[in-house]
Amino acid sequence: MRAVELLPARDLARRLAEAEAVIEALLSGQIDAVVDSKSKTPVLLSKAQDALRESEARFRCIVETASEGIWTIDTEFKITFVNQPLARMLGYPAEEMLGKALVQFVPETAAASAMLRGEHLRPENSDEDEIAFVRQDGSELWALLKTSPIRDTNGIYVGTLAMMTDRTHHRQAEEALRKSEEQYRQIVEATSDGILKVDTLARIVFVNRRFAEMLGYEPPEMIGLSVFAFLSAAAKEMVADSFRRPPNGRKDALDTTFRHKDGNDIAVNMAGSLLVDGEGQHIGNLAVVRDVTERKKLQSQLMVSDRMVSMGTLAAGVAHEVNNPLTAVIANL
Repeated sequence: MRAVELLPARDLARRLAEAEAVIEALLSGQIDAVVDSKSKTPVLLSKAQDALRESEARFRCIVETASEGIWTIDTEFKITFVNQPLARMLGYPAEEMLGKALVQFVPETAAASAMLRGEHLRPENSDEDEIAFVRQDGSELWALLKTSPIRDTNGIYVGTLAMMTDRTHHRQAEEALRKSEEQYRQIVEATSDGILKVDTLARIVFVNRRFAEMLGYEPPEMIGLSVFAFLSAAAKEMVADSFRRPPNGRKDALDTTFRHKDGNDIAVNMAGSLLVDGEGQHIGNLAVVRDVTERKKLQSQLMVSDRMVSMGTLAAGVAHEVNNPLTAVIANL
């Protein structure tokens, strides 16, 4: 067995401190390598290079297999790196994008350029927003862009790292939903009937203009108030009972009265249904309200007219019955 020479504690501490200083200098870039005194070849440099190559290979594998598009931009807003997912998103070969200005891949509008330069590439902070880009074939791509500044070891801004998630299909779905909702709103506002929506506490969350006009209000005046504030005293219990009924797939219709802003009651026919969420939980009520005040008046007038006709017919019959004996009496005088 080879004997091991023990160093004095003071020398051991000194050499340990020297080794730590060398490692720190290597890591910080102050020296390039430690040379073996006998072989005169770099020792720690080769190990550091191997570790660096391994780290870079691992990083590139992660970047190239990510689902997000990743790129870096220098201080002149020129592209210095793109991964393959981002290149595929925009339809370009990755190498063709390098060195080009970022604004070449956004719509040719001052607003888009200013948005990227002024809002998303500021050195002092990170940001996140949806941005429109232009693919090589001219089609539009909407992406969620997350950016953060890149700084060197001295803290100086040297560029921007951006991660991009394709949101085109999501954006198209949102646009289709917006158009559908707009068409729905147009239908609701064009109908001659009033539309009323309340939450589970009977607070109004939506009324169309027709319903508000029935009661002499503007729609915003009614939002947030209890629907019972607009019902006549006689109608409150009737409507409350209708709202409490469990969902059964039918629309319950009832004749009731609302109170106009001027204090008069208006007769309505109201068809309502409970609203439920995807789990079947009650989330509110929807009602279609038709003003039948004039119809009720006409019905009342018709009933009076029919009653008068009936009374006239009865009176004529009585007169006829009385007239026959009188005629005989008079004839015998």
